[in-house]
Amino acid sequence: MADKSKWIVIDIGSATTKVGIVGEGSPRFEIETEAKLAHAMLKPGCVVSEGFIQPFIRRLVTEKIHLGIDRCHIMITTNTGSRLSLHDAVRSALPTSTIINTHAAALACSGFHTGLVIDIGHQETRSIPIFEGTVLEHSSKFCNLSSDSVKTQFTSRYQTLNDTTEEAAYDFLIKGGRVNKKNAEELIEAPQSASKVVKIPLSYPFEVLFDGSEPSADSMTLQRMVVETIEGVDLVQRRPIASNIVIMGGVANTPGMTERIAEEVSLLGTLPSSLDVVFSKNPFRPSYRPVIGGMAMRSVPLMM
Repeated sequence: MADKSKWIVIDIGSATTKVGIVGEGSPRFEIETEAKLAHAMLKPGCVVSEGFIQPFIRRLVTEKIHLGIDRCHIMITTNTGSRLSLHDAVRSALPTSTIINTHAAALACSGFHTGLVIDIGHQETRSIPIFEGTVLEHSSKFCNLSSDSVKTQFTSRYQTLNDTTEEAAYDFLIKGGRVNKKNAEELIEAPQSASKVVKIPLSYPFEVLFDGSEPSADSMTLQRMVVETIEGVDLVQRRPIASNIVIMGGVANTPGMTERIAEEVSLLGTLPSSLDVVFSKNPFRPSYRPVIGGMAMRSVPLMM
């Protein structure tokens, strides 16, 4: 009989896939999601094929962890919102796998069953309230603020035509940028060419998330999403949800992001002063929270 003692948790993102083994303290590895799968996840209206999923998962397990796929339990984080096709493809391709909700797993990473998850993705941001382990889809919000918004803001102003590609400029921003407090004026030297640099405001590209200037987002901001989501849940649920707010997604890894969202929510001043809004200061990178949360959920069966 096969020894299926290992539980492997896989978080398939549109940019990278994170893999962890239950019982270990951190994700085992992170790799780029295969191009055809990532394209299917990002393209509006495109259906993720089970033919993409099974070979990808099989290669992760056999080549990176050196196990047969039939010799371990597979847990995959996904959700039934904008990635419905991914959820269905996983269920069809790997019917014996365990599927856990991405946002519930991110919340579990901070030790919570109730709270609000802000998922800043490549093409959209989702604000997902969760109450006692149940995702409140009817109160969730979506908007077109995203890491792509930040990328466009940066490259449109500072990309040189011949010396810096769009991808190189954005890679520099993500590795060297920081989200400052509102109206901060710290500068950073960005490479313009091999021999020149240009000084730019450190937080400038990220302001699009807070100032309502993204044309496709209908003047929405991250702070408004937080407030409107909290206001949209039942009165009895507001306090516990507001007291545990978790940020996830690649651009959320940028230093200062959580603090800036908290500052902007406070400056709006629309929530009652008696409502304590608390942003989690979980030590794990925001982009790792779903996979680590999945590992924790399996370690503590009552969280499943």
